[in-house]
Amino acid sequence: MKVVLDANILISAILGSKSTIDILTSEKYKLYAPRIIFNEVVKYKDEIIAKANIDEKSFYETLNALTKFIELKGYIDYQENMEKAKEAIGKRDIKDSDYIACALSIGADFIWTNDKDFSSQSLVKTKKTHELIDRGL
Repeated sequence: MKVVLDANILISAILGSKSTIDILTSEKYKLYAPRIIFNEVVKYKDEIIAKANIDEKSFYETLNALTKFIELKGYIDYQENMEKAKEAIGKRDIKDSDYIACALSIGADFIWTNDKDFSSQSLVKTKKTHELIDRGL
C-alpha cells in the first residue's frame, strides 16, 4: 500500500511511540512524504527534544534514521496537484495541501495522520495510527 505520512507521525516516532515506529519500519506500507516534512519536524525541534529528553544530536540522528524508511518527494513531483489540494483543504491548514498533492501524485491509498484538519477534505482517505494498529499494523 502507498501511504503518505504527515509530520505528526514522524514527531510521534521521534518521541518514542513504539506502535508508530513499528508501523513506520514495517514492510507492509510504502511510505512517502513531501520533502517539506523535514522542515516541519525541525520547526518543533526544541519541544521534541524537551519531551523526548534527548539532545540535538540524537534528535537529528533519529530523524535521519526514520526518514530512510520514507521516500521524500520534492515540490516538482506533486506541483500539478497543488491547486486541487489547496481547494480541498481550504483555509483550514494550507500547509497540509502539500501532503494531499503528494498523495494525489503517487496514487496513495491514504494519508497517515493524527491531524483532524485533514477531515475537511475528501480527495484522499486518511487513517490514524490507532486504525492501523487495529488492522494489525
